[in-house]
Amino acid sequence: MAATCLECLLVDKASPMLPYAARYWSLHAGDCSPGTDSEDDILARAFLQDRGKLSRAFKAIPEARDYDTDTMTGLHATVFLNISQWASALIKTPSVDINAKCSDGQTALHWAVRLGRRRLVSHLQEHSANPNIREKTGDTPLHLALIRPPTDSTRIVKARVNRGVRIDMLGARGVMALSELFSYGPHINHSSDASADQLATLNEAVGDNVKYLVDVVLDRGVDLNRPTSDGWLPLIHAANTGSVRMLRCLLEREPCPADVGLRDLNDVKSPLRGAVFYKKSAAVRLLIEHGADVNESNDDGWTPLIQAVKYQDEELVWLLLIDGARPDTVDNNGWPALLHAVKSRQRAIVWLLLVTGKADAHLHSSKVLKLSMGNKDLATAWLLCQHGVDVDVADEEGRMPLHRASQRGSARDVEFLLTQGAQGARPDSTGFMPLHHAVLRWEPETDKLLARRASRLGHLDRQDAHGHTALSLATLQQSEPMMQTLLRHKASCDRLNRRGMTALHYAARHGFNQGLRLLLRNAADSDRVDEKGYSAMHHAVSSDKANMQTVHLLATSGANLEGQNKEDLTPPMLAAYLWKASFVRQLLAHHADDNMRNSRGQTAYELAEDSVVRDEFYTRRHKY
Repeated sequence: MAATCLECLLVDKASPMLPYAARYWSLHAGDCSPGTDSEDDILARAFLQDRGKLSRAFKAIPEARDYDTDTMTGLHATVFLNISQWASALIKTPSVDINAKCSDGQTALHWAVRLGRRRLVSHLQEHSANPNIREKTGDTPLHLALIRPPTDSTRIVKARVNRGVRIDMLGARGVMALSELFSYGPHINHSSDASADQLATLNEAVGDNVKYLVDVVLDRGVDLNRPTSDGWLPLIHAANTGSVRMLRCLLEREPCPADVGLRDLNDVKSPLRGAVFYKKSAAVRLLIEHGADVNESNDDGWTPLIQAVKYQDEELVWLLLIDGARPDTVDNNGWPALLHAVKSRQRAIVWLLLVTGKADAHLHSSKVLKLSMGNKDLATAWLLCQHGVDVDVADEEGRMPLHRASQRGSARDVEFLLTQGAQGARPDSTGFMPLHHAVLRWEPETDKLLARRASRLGHLDRQDAHGHTALSLATLQQSEPMMQTLLRHKASCDRLNRRGMTALHYAARHGFNQGLRLLLRNAADSDRVDEKGYSAMHHAVSSDKANMQTVHLLATSGANLEGQNKEDLTPPMLAAYLWKASFVRQLLAHHADDNMRNSRGQTAYELAEDSVVRDEFYTRRHKY
């Protein structure tokens, strides 16, 4: 049957039997030994020496589709078919080139490695097959061995290294075989139908084989601390992949272990940085055990602890802290780990930094409170306060936390800060106290809280940058509830602003009669005048917003109806001059003196240019 298959393979015209013959002729020729001059022997030699027929035959074999069979040799064929006796016979044939290449540059040794033919690999090496030949992509047989399943590659790599293969040659991925091993390790094909137990067993086997492969390579005396021309170091790559076995092998090698602090020449990054960056906690622990600096400094401000916090990795943060990481080291933005933890709402990590790491919360009081309260995270804010945060610290704009909470109108935050002892006794850069912000926000609940505290501390009547008290602002806002709160806590009705105006002046000028009534009930001085000599009644008369009710409230409270401003005008004179007949009528109804004269000797009647206004005076005079 072997002869029939070989004859089919040797004829010029392809036969339908070709695929079968190509795959199984070697099985049928199993009892045929090379050199016997039998018919099978003669036909087999003829076939193995005919590159054209070999190429045609292997193109018909489905399993050979991933192999470049153009210009393949008989030696390639014997390796593929795993017929070592014929491979041996061809190797000994003087005309056979053991290093002959296919069109893709692969030798029989490449094929033997790819196929995991360990005996043939050894046999080819024993007969001086060159282990350093590169295929067209740049891979040597050793590179191919390292991407094979580990159970096959281990012995192959050992054989290759022991046979003088160069481990510093670049492969298809642009890295050396040594780099390939440390960077990538042997390839693992995770079968989709493999069970979890099978995968676990496979992973364990891989780990054992990786260590063995590393041992084989290290036995060549590789200097682990001398980087390659492109800056490559094995420890950094092992740290990046998180391979604890690989790391231990490198760190505990005797003599000359890998230097745990040696950095990559290109990006100046340490093994610890790689392990932290790729979240390899076990690798981080091992590196620290071998002396890695947990407080290493970097030009970009990177620290292991800050990176772990950014990753929100509690275990890694704890590990770094117990090994001495300094929590108050800042990055290039001036932020320590604590600020990053607060910003990302990682309460557990904040606790670790404060309790385990003894982070100085007071040092960054303003920022941590601003972040935690901005996140509406009062639990974290409370934790920070328990560890030394100053609740009255001012930020770069002079605003304390109480200012910000008041400006937001958050009664919840204000109450929290007050319970933590916030005083809020200083104005911010705009001159506003927390109480002023609360009034401007029109937040009655916040106003109540702050008014109570301000009254107790004696700064209820503190003025803002414009000289306004909280009561004046509430009046300008026309907020009766806020005015009631402030007056209940004894806010002064008569505090003057820079223009000499009181809350009563504003209420009268704006025709805010509810507020006016409140102020008058609380004994506001209705005759106090501003810098122009205007009383509340002058303001009411001169305003377009006030009405007869405003004048009536002031008059019935006992306001002076004949007081003169700095222009010597009484309220009736001012009303007459401004053509306000209804105000004249109201003032006269409250018995205002219309006979008074100004410095020019004029009465209110004489100042009136409007006939309707004059009629009011005429009616008054003839009535009485």
